[in-house]
Amino acid sequence: MRQQVVRWALPIGVILTVLAATVPQLAEAAGGGTAAKGPTVPRTYLSPLTPGQIAALSANQTQKVIVLMKNQYANLPGAGGQLAQREATLASDQSPIAHELASLHAPAVHDYQFVNAIAATISPAEVARLSADPAVQAVVPDTTVQGPSVSESAASMAAATGGAQAAAATPAPAVPPVVTGTPAGVCPSNPSSPILEPEALQVMNVNFGPGSAQPAANDLATGAGVKVAVFPDGIDPTIPDFTRNGQSVIFDYQDFSGEGVNGVTGGEEAFGDVSSIASQANSTFDLSGEVNPAASKLPPGCTIRIQGVAPGASVAVMKVFGSSNAALNSVILQGIDWAVTHDHVDILSESLGENPIPNPGADPIAIADADAVAAGITVVASTGDAGPTNTISSPANGNGVIAVGASTTYREYAQTTSYGYQFGNNGWESDNVSDVSSSGVNDTVPSTIDVLAPGESGWADCSTNTTEFTECADLFRGPAPQPIVAFGGTSEAAPLTAGVAALVIQAYRSSHGGATPAP
Repeated sequence: MRQQVVRWALPIGVILTVLAATVPQLAEAAGGGTAAKGPTVPRTYLSPLTPGQIAALSANQTQKVIVLMKNQYANLPGAGGQLAQREATLASDQSPIAHELASLHAPAVHDYQFVNAIAATISPAEVARLSADPAVQAVVPDTTVQGPSVSESAASMAAATGGAQAAAATPAPAVPPVVTGTPAGVCPSNPSSPILEPEALQVMNVNFGPGSAQPAANDLATGAGVKVAVFPDGIDPTIPDFTRNGQSVIFDYQDFSGEGVNGVTGGEEAFGDVSSIASQANSTFDLSGEVNPAASKLPPGCTIRIQGVAPGASVAVMKVFGSSNAALNSVILQGIDWAVTHDHVDILSESLGENPIPNPGADPIAIADADAVAAGITVVASTGDAGPTNTISSPANGNGVIAVGASTTYREYAQTTSYGYQFGNNGWESDNVSDVSSSGVNDTVPSTIDVLAPGESGWADCSTNTTEFTECADLFRGPAPQPIVAFGGTSEAAPLTAGVAALVIQAYRSSHGGATPAP
């Protein structure tokens, strides 16, 4: 889960000075207009800018902003055949601002096809001018969403097992002796019949493994025909567990970070997202070679396979986080725009967010998500990993968005002897509320977390190319590192829930003549 608290304000003196100089008289605001004819809201652009105004408004263009248009055209949601009409209407609505920004030679201008907004770098004077436009809802800072360098679960377990890679040159610290023998359920009774990971599959009644007579959701649906978009860092779409019938489950992989799809990246978020949704369980991994033997003495043949909740679904990966592990909101918007207008996805799975203080209700990602829900797209968002110290982050607090908190699956802790497991009684109790989740009542609407899904924690696929995917590196210093990674937090809970949504959508379509259920 990615979070950051942000503050931004424009001095009131600047606003009043610029308004006096450039907007002699504001037209009275009217209604929102109709979808077919475009906006009828009077604009501040009553005449072309004079050379003096251009000089004044183009000076000191240092503010990265997103201009949010007031009319998001909920009556023209872009569902089905309406998408082209929505794109044309938004282009018309944005046109006056786009032309003005061109006359100012504003850098980094980007208009969007699905969400009614324009991103640009402009002067404080132009911020004030655009803020006065009755057709504009708000001019908000293009803030940075920061991502963790490694997930809480992986870092904590590495520390708990004495296996952090950074300490590779130092002898492992002394740890209490492990329990005698291997507790039941930690490893398979027969190495040729691997345990199906993550444990979330069993806790959620999705899949109990080959040969199980216990009814499971995958007996009814696999997510076939459903498209899910995720918004992480970089990934390798060609690893064996992402291959289905000779093709990758990742049907589209786009880079918006500017570093290219092959740029050096962490990778844990991307691999974790896709694994949670659509991993194919093609590969077998031996945990006895992965975990630190000084802390967890697993027997050889402690085998697992990794499968997603919806192995029949297809995934679009929108790489918005680069090597700096940070992304501007305008970049994330580009990913959402592409996923909706080009990939025509059914589900957006967003393991990201922020907590602006104060919260003006103008989060660009939340507005894009509201547009998506209006278009019939299911949006799943993580609530955040701030635990009881913070409330639910945006966009998870938006109307129509499925806000996902985290529950526990402790088998991985037993496998890695984490958090003092060796002092217990050889067992564990999963399916409790995790204390990692941000929670509480939203600050914008009277609601809270919608659902809980496992986020503490599970195994996910990763890559053997640890030079390009740095977070796939061996965290546990086992004797034979496996291309897997510990994945957790509400960042895991969100894609697991997106996988469940894919199952529901496929099952609904199969019994309703192909119709897709409302979000």
